[in-house]
Amino acid sequence: MDFKENYYFEKYEQLAVLADTQKCKTILSRNTDTNEIVVFKVMDKHSLDVYHRLKDLDNSNIVDVMDCFLHEDKCVAVEEFVNGKRLCDVLQKNIPVEVIVDYVKQICNGLKEVHNKNIVHRDLQPKNIIVDRHNHITIIDFDIARIRKEEADSDTEFLGTVGYASPEQFGFAQTDKRSDIYSLGVLIGDMVKPYAKTVREVSGEEIVYTGTGLTLEEHKIVERLVKMSRKCTEIAPEKRYKSIEEIEKKLKYNKHYNQDILEPDELEELSFRGIIRTVPGFRKNNILHKIIAIIMYVSVFATYIEIGTSVINVKKGYKWLCVILSEMCWIIPYIYLTNIGDVVYRIRKRKFKYKFFEYLNRIGIALVIWLAILIILSIITLK
Repeated sequence: MDFKENYYFEKYEQLAVLADTQKCKTILSRNTDTNEIVVFKVMDKHSLDVYHRLKDLDNSNIVDVMDCFLHEDKCVAVEEFVNGKRLCDVLQKNIPVEVIVDYVKQICNGLKEVHNKNIVHRDLQPKNIIVDRHNHITIIDFDIARIRKEEADSDTEFLGTVGYASPEQFGFAQTDKRSDIYSLGVLIGDMVKPYAKTVREVSGEEIVYTGTGLTLEEHKIVERLVKMSRKCTEIAPEKRYKSIEEIEKKLKYNKHYNQDILEPDELEELSFRGIIRTVPGFRKNNILHKIIAIIMYVSVFATYIEIGTSVINVKKGYKWLCVILSEMCWIIPYIYLTNIGDVVYRIRKRKFKYKFFEYLNRIGIALVIWLAILIILSIITLK
C-alpha cells in the first residue's frame, strides 16, 4: 500500500454504505482530522482513466473528483459530497418554466466540459443529478462513463438506464457525445411533462398541452423545449444535435423573458389554433379576458366599417374598397405590433441586442404600413 492509499484509508472513517451494486460501491466517509465529508467510490479498474480526466476538470456542474488510485485491482475515487436532492425527487413537484431552462443550461455547461475530455457519461438520468437548495445542478455518478475510442464500432458492454439510454448503448453502435444528448432530450421531456405531453407521448408533430395556466412566453418556451427534446431523442444519432455547444446556442434566456428562450428559427407551422393563441386577449386561458377582447374587436371592426362606408365623394364601386382599406389601416399595424402568429419572426431575420430596440423597430414599421395604407385610402377618396 503506497503513501496515497495509506493517507485515505487511515485518515477517513467509513460512515455509511450509500450504494453497493455489481458495478460500484459508494461509501460515505469523514476525515477524522478536518471532519470533511467525502464519498469513496470503488469500481472496476477500467474506470481509472475516466476519473483521472475528471480529476483535471474544474466545473461547478460536475462533481469534484479529489483523487483516484488503484487498490487491490479496483479503481478508488474520492469525490466531494454533494448535499441536495436528486432531480428525480425534485420532479415530484412542478418546476417553474424559467427554472427548467436554468437546469438545462447548467446540465449543458457540465456535459460540454465532460465531452471536451472525450468522456461519455452514458447514464445521464434524474437519479444522477443533484439539485441543492439554491437550484444549483451537479452531475454525479460516472461509474459507467467511458472514453470515446475512435477505432471501436460498438461498446463492449450494454449499459445504461432503460428509458434514458440511447439506442446505441444496446449494441447498435459505439456511444459518443450524441448518446448523452439523447439522454438530455429525455430529461428535458421529463421536466416539461407537467406542461406538455412529452416526445414519447405525442402522436405526430402536434404538442398536446395539459391545461396548466402558462403565459404566452412560457407557452412558447415549453413548445420549443419539446421540439428540442424531439431532436435530441432522434433514433439515428446523425439526426440529433451534433454537440452540446449547438444546444447551448439555442438557449437564450433571462428571467424577464427579454429574449426568446430558443432562436425563433424553429417556428411552429401556421395553424388557426396557433394564430388565435397569439392574439392579445387570447394569450392566457382566461375566459374574462376573451370576452373583453371579443367585445373590443367587434367594436373596432364596426367602427372602421362605418368609417369606410361613410366616405363621401367616392364612387359606389369604391365603397367596399374603402371599407377594406379602413380595416387594414389598423389591422395590419396591430398584427405587426403585437406579433400575432409570430409574424415579426417570419418576415425578418434581424436580431436586436435589447428588446427595447426591437419594439422601436416594430413601431416604426407599423407606422410605415399605416401611412402607406392611409395614403392609398386618401388617393381613392380624393378622386
